[in-house]
This record gives sequence, C-alpha cells and structure tokens, in this order.
Amino acid sequence: GLSPLSPAPNYPSTNPAVQITNVWATNDSANLYLSYQVAGNIDASKDFYHIFLDIDRDTSNGKTGYVYNDSASVGAEYMVENSSFWKYNGSGGSNWSWVSAAGMKKADSAGRTELSIPLNVLFPGQNQGTVQFLVEIDSATSPYGMVNVAPASYQTQSYVYHTTLTTAVIPVAPGVPWSYS
Repeated sequence: GLSPLSPAPNYPSTNPAVQITNVWATNDSANLYLSYQVAGNIDASKDFYHIFLDIDRDTSNGKTGYVYNDSASVGAEYMVENSSFWKYNGSGGSNWSWVSAAGMKKADSAGRTELSIPLNVLFPGQNQGTVQFLVEIDSATSPYGMVNVAPASYQTQSYVYHTTLTTAVIPVAPGVPWSYS
C-alpha cells in the first residue's frame, strides 16, 4: 500500500469531522492518483473541498496560476472542487477564473477521497512532471471560509510529487518520491 505523507497534516480544524489526517499520491503510466482522508466524513451540505495543483511551478514572475488565499507556495494551473476538475484561465494571482477540464475520476468511501487525473492532461506531450499541491476544505454555509488545510503551513509549504514513467502503480516508500518544501 501507499505510505501517507510525512509529516501528517496537523492544521487545527474548526470541524473535527473534516480534520485532514493523511494525504497520498502515486502514478502509473497514464494517471496521477491523489487521495486524502478526513477524520469523519465530509457532508456536502456543510463543507466542500479544493485541491490546488501547481504544474509549472513557475516563480520567475511570481506565480502564474491562481494563488490560494495567502499561500505563496502554490500558483494553481488546475483545481479539483468536489467532483469537478478545472483549468485556470485567469490572469494570475487571486483572479478567480476557471474553465472545465476533462478526464478526472473520483471515488469516496468512509471519509477518504481518491482521484485519478490523466497525466497527458496535466503534462501534454510529456506524461510526466512535478506537481505541487495543497488540499483545502471550506465551509459551504455562511460564514464561508477555510475549515482545514494540508499541509498545515500552507502559506509557505506545499506537497510536491514527482511523477515517474512506469507501466504499473508503484508503491511509495516514506519520503520517496515525496519532498516537503
């Protein structure tokens, strides 16, 4: 099986049921697989989630994608929002402008969400690359706002996963191929 990221997410949640407890990633020759676990279950009438994916990791002129909240760590070119997959088409920074992207599949069970995203969507013509990302859960009711986020120090840190070309799903040993920056 997959080993969860280290260190484990530990941002204090305002709702213990949606406390993010683990985050995983791996890939095969066709897809990037992302997964996260919460302590209870996400009630879609009360909470929703985002995964912000920075594909180009460009910092030459600031972040080229959407910059989440006060996070300087991720400039997202792609976003997962609940069951939808989006590509950023804004001008950078906090400009909220997205268009639908194709190919993502999602499964939920007992507080765990698993996603499959085609590598050829994320890295056209390459099918491999580096993904920098964070997971965030928001309140779906007023007052809207962040309920939980991973990693906890999202303002300066994010998860980084390096895809590898392979023909089978590879197990991820602790710290390999993860880095935490």
